[in-house]
Amino acid sequence: MRERGVRERENRVIGQHIRLRVVKLVGKFVFGRQVVYQINKTINRKSPSSDSLDKAPQSTTVG
Repeated sequence: MRERGVRERENRVIGQHIRLRVVKLVGKFVFGRQVVYQINKTINRKSPSSDSLDKAPQSTTVG
């Protein structure tokens, strides 16, 4: 009976470690994707405005 309790506690601790590791990995992945998305958004936001300032007619035909 006592052995089983110890083993269950160990399994619970291992489960927590795995969960933490997964959360970290997922968080890193999501955060990385978010940063890339933000960078892409800012680049996409910058380039059309500069195009419209430089040559407005071409940007409208391309867009």
